[in-house]
Amino acid sequence: MKEAKKMGFLAAVCGIALVSGALVLGCSDGGGGGDGISWENEDSGTLTVINNTSKDMVIFQGQTPSASTILGGVRATSTKTFDIEDDVSDFAVGGYMILRGMTLNEYNENKENLSSAKVEYSAMATYGAGKKYRAEISSAYTGNYYLKFTNGGKIGMELRKNSPDGEKIGYLPALMSNYLIYSATSNSMTVYPVYVYYSTISGEVTTIRATAWTASSSMGPRPVTDNGVSTIRFPVSDMSWAEIIASISYPVAFITVTDNVVNQDAKVSMASKVYFAQ
Repeated sequence: MKEAKKMGFLAAVCGIALVSGALVLGCSDGGGGGDGISWENEDSGTLTVINNTSKDMVIFQGQTPSASTILGGVRATSTKTFDIEDDVSDFAVGGYMILRGMTLNEYNENKENLSSAKVEYSAMATYGAGKKYRAEISSAYTGNYYLKFTNGGKIGMELRKNSPDGEKIGYLPALMSNYLIYSATSNSMTVYPVYVYYSTISGEVTTIRATAWTASSSMGPRPVTDNGVSTIRFPVSDMSWAEIIASISYPVAFITVTDNVVNQDAKVSMASKVYFAQ
């Protein structure tokens, strides 16, 4: 559906001109400047990205940027709405996606190996039929200084500045190691982890905030030329992770089946499905 809309747009802007007696085909890529990125606003979309930086940003879906996961681009100091209905398989049900962003210059310089490009924006965005989500790229958390983080937990984590309710500086998926978060300055900050859990059953996001200052970490971003930056790990201990998952409320019921008969399987039938003991 979205591809058909794009093809219709391209057909509308492609033209035939007679220049100096020669037949020339001319076609515009919708304001992409020859970079192959779609920069046009998609009014019917549900994901809005606000680019508060002075650089054009290319937005990707998923953990690792690649040519096949490009959602499109957002021009400097502008806002764009994305139609992501055709980019996910469960749009009607709803879910969440990881967003990654890099500058247009970074994209053009690393087209052949996007995994090595400098990714300056990361966030978690929810989606679903009739549900809208707004994400913001802040100039304060892009630039030539960086910090390195590891999420040792089993659910995603937002990093927030100076408070569990502070500005979002980045997002780490579960068990993500040595991920770089960038900053415009070297000013010190205290970073708090806020764990986020999306339920496809309730369609809601549960956030688990730190309840003690000891769950945070204070540090100063280092220049990107400094290769000796230590990794900051969250949660700070296995005990704190046990406390975190104890706070999650699951909107489902669990059945435990114990099989004490040797060499036989215990199972329970529910509607048309059969479940084995666990």
